Amino acid sequence: MALNQISFETYLNILESIVTNPPKNGCTGFFGGPGVAKTQGLQSVCAKMGKSLSLVVSPLVSVGDLMGCAFPDYDTSRTVFLGTELLDEKSVIAFDELNNADKTIHNAACTVLETGWLHKRKFEEARVWMANPTAVSELADTLPRILMNRGDCYILNYTIADLMKFALNEGRERFHPYVLAFLQETGDRYLQVKKFTPTEHDGVEIPELDMPFPSPRSWERLSERLHRRDNGLNIPMSTLAYANVGDTAGKAFTDYTAYSEYVPSVRDVINGKEVNFPEKSKLDGVILGPVQCMTVFSLLSVAASKKEFQVGSDWIVRKTQAGEIGRDLFRTFLQMCPGTAHKPYFAPVVRDLLDKHFPKKEAEAWVREIVKTAASAQAF
Repeated sequence: MALNQISFETYLNILESIVTNPPKNGCTGFFGGPGVAKTQGLQSVCAKMGKSLSLVVSPLVSVGDLMGCAFPDYDTSRTVFLGTELLDEKSVIAFDELNNADKTIHNAACTVLETGWLHKRKFEEARVWMANPTAVSELADTLPRILMNRGDCYILNYTIADLMKFALNEGRERFHPYVLAFLQETGDRYLQVKKFTPTEHDGVEIPELDMPFPSPRSWERLSERLHRRDNGLNIPMSTLAYANVGDTAGKAFTDYTAYSEYVPSVRDVINGKEVNFPEKSKLDGVILGPVQCMTVFSLLSVAASKKEFQVGSDWIVRKTQAGEIGRDLFRTFLQMCPGTAHKPYFAPVVRDLLDKHFPKKEAEAWVREIVKTAASAQAF
C-alpha cells in the first residue's frame, strides 16, 4: 500500500484542517518514528484551535473501556483506563501507539474510529490514530489493512530542519546549545530510528528492548540533563549521553563535546568583554569546528534581548571577518536567526553589522545568502 510521505509542517497543516472540519466519514492515520512529536503536534494543534482532546493510549485500554460493555449501562461514566475528561463528546478522538496494542484493541479501535462511538458516546469531532512502527512491545502487531482503508494515511518525515525550527522558537529553553550544535553538524544521522516499513514489522530497524536510542524526544531529554549539569549536577557528560541517546549516538556526542572546554565564555561576550578563542598553540589536536559551532549556538541561546543579540552578533561577524569562525557556520547562523526569539529585530541588527564590517559588495553577497531561506527572506 502506497502511503503519502509528508513533512512535519504539512502534518500540522493536515491536523489543523481535520480538527477544524472533521471528515464526515472515516479517520486519518499517521505513521512516524519514535519521539518525533506526533502526539505533541496534535496536542498543540488542538490547543491552538480551541478543541479538547481525548487521547487514548492504545496499549493501556481494554475492549470494555472502548465499547462501554465492561460496566452496567447506567454507569457508563466509569471506566478503568479512560478518565472522565476523555469521554467528552466534543473532543477530538486520538488513538496513540495503536500498533503497540493487540488485535482485539485494533478491532475495537477500528469501530470507534469509523463510527465515532466511544464507550457508548457519540463523538462528532475528528478521529485520528498514530502508529510508531519501531515500537518495541510484546503486544505489537501489524495493523489491520481495513483500518488504513477507512481514511487517509500518511508517513511523517521529521528532519533536522523541523527540530531546529522548534528548538529555536517555542522550544528554545528546552534544548542545550551543545545538542543543537551537534545535530546541526551531523544532520539527520542521529535524529531518529531509520529504515522502518510502516505496514510491516519484518525488516524494521528497532532498538533493543529497554535500550535508549536517538530521537527528538531523547535529545530534548538529554538537553534537560545537560542544563542541570551546567547548574551543578555532578555527572559526566558521557554518562548522560549514553543513558539518553544510546551507545552509538552517545559516543558520537561525547567525542564531539570533548572540545567544549575550549568554548569561550559567551556570557562575557554578550557583556561586551573582549573574548577570543584559545591561541592555536594551545589547540594542538583540537578540531576547531565543533568549538566554533558550540560557541555560536551558545550565543543564540544565551542572548535574551536585542542589545545582547546585537553584541553577540557583532562578535560573530568580527570573528568571521578575521577567519576565526568558518564562513559556512556564519552562513548557518544568519539563516537560523530569523527563526529564533530574535526575529523581531534580526534584520536591522544584522544588516547594520554587515554594512559596518564588510565592504559593500561582500555585505550584499551575504544578504543574498540570507534570503535563500524563506524565513530569512520574510525577515528582510
